[in-house]
Formats: sequence, structure tokens, C-alpha cells
Amino acid sequence: MKVKDWLDTIERNTPGGFPHLVCGWPDEEHGITHNAYVEAAMVELEDLEDGEDVKPWPSFEQWKTERRSVDEYRDELGFSWDDCDLCGGLAGDRHAVTALPDNPAENHDYVALSVCGDCLYFIANGDVPEWLEEG
Repeated sequence: MKVKDWLDTIERNTPGGFPHLVCGWPDEEHGITHNAYVEAAMVELEDLEDGEDVKPWPSFEQWKTERRSVDEYRDELGFSWDDCDLCGGLAGDRHAVTALPDNPAENHDYVALSVCGDCLYFIANGDVPEWLEEG
């Protein structure tokens, strides 16, 4: 495959209206939301034994930081049989990428993508895979 063909495939598969690709997924994609924070606090309170004191509860920011450190919230998604969302590459390790709109400060929509390592390196560094043919 030629470099131009590979780049055209990525451009064609980038979601319409979401032209900016960034590495990783936002907290919301991992379930790190204020509603989840409140639900976790409620579960903690419901699990109190009779006469047991309420333990100090972290702030929302502290809770988010703790949740982000848990392995299941990493942006390395592991092996997938699904094709890469951008280049269509076959089964392999997948990584989290987010497609953002032109104005993410005003439009908080995004599209979560699962991409191969070649696409991740391209998004992060602009490097195209060495196995591609010039042209």
C-alpha cells in the first residue's frame, strides 16, 4: 500500500464533523463522571454497618484522579478482533483515540475510536508506517 492511499483511508474514515484526532479517551468514555461519583458515595453509605462512622469521602477531583489510575481505565485497549476504526487494519492491539469537532470548547461532542498502533503513532507524531511504499 502506498502512503497516499493509507492517508486517504484515514481521512475518509475520520468521522464527519470531527476532524481533530487526539490520543486517549475523555473521562466520560471511561465512566468517570459526576453521576458515577455520587453513585459511588451512595454505595459507600449504604454499605455502612449499624453504628459505623462515615469515612471521609474524597473530593470529585481526587476521586477522578484515583479512578484514572485503575488499570481498566487505561487507553491501551488490548487485543481486538475488530478492524482499526481509521485505517481498517485487521485484528490486533487497539488504542483509544478521540475525534473532536472544530470547536470542542463550545461543542462537547466527540467520537471515541479504537485504532491500531500505526494510526496511534501517526496521530501522536505524524509518523507513517515504514512498511508503506513511497508515493
